[in-house]
Amino acid sequence: MKLKVTLVVLLFAIWSVISGWYYVCIIKQSGQDFSSLVGAKVSPIHFKINGSAPVVGHNFDSLKNNLLRRLGENNVLLITGICDSSEVGTTSYRNLGLARALATKYLFRDVNDNRIVLASNIGILPIQDGLLDAVTFSILIRNEYIEETSTGVILRFNDEDLEEDLPTKLDAYLTYLSIEKRRNTIEIMGLKEAYTIKKLLIHRGVDSTNLKVLEMGDLKSLEDENKDSSAMFSNRVEIRIN
Repeated sequence: MKLKVTLVVLLFAIWSVISGWYYVCIIKQSGQDFSSLVGAKVSPIHFKINGSAPVVGHNFDSLKNNLLRRLGENNVLLITGICDSSEVGTTSYRNLGLARALATKYLFRDVNDNRIVLASNIGILPIQDGLLDAVTFSILIRNEYIEETSTGVILRFNDEDLEEDLPTKLDAYLTYLSIEKRRNTIEIMGLKEAYTIKKLLIHRGVDSTNLKVLEMGDLKSLEDENKDSSAMFSNRVEIRIN
């Protein structure tokens, strides 16, 4: 009996590693964070202090081609502009980070607007030769089950998806969350299905104290924004990662 239990535990551990690898290497490879490329010795894009106009480096084309290749047919490009708390912006936008994101978006004008999401952050930026590395890029995954946002993810599925074997993409994404975001505070919003998603994350090793279910009795306004993509599914859960 003890040997049987040990074997089950071992098989589960192997399954978790394989699922996580599948998502990170096969699915999530499109969502690579390119901040390390921006922070290289010679930045593809940088900004003058207090400025919002991007200064393009010689290796920008390489960065752009890499991003477009990973963007694929369905994913979305997230451009995050960053400003230092000491900078004084002279633009009409709410902060200098957003102005930088908007200016950087112009460099990707060959990508449809609906496939670019903008965000901004305020942080401490290193100065190199009077210039700042003040923009980062990520690819947000979009498929029939998963819609990543700048703050989390929307999951869509049917009742039978949770009653039987989980679809591979959904299963792998939950495993990814349990590995990469297990120390974050994860808010799960939805109806009864939110509790099921919580149980699935706990089953994958996420501490229950890091999970919070927020019941949302009326998701109609959210559904209206995504009628086409959600029509084939009966359930929708929104997850916010803090």
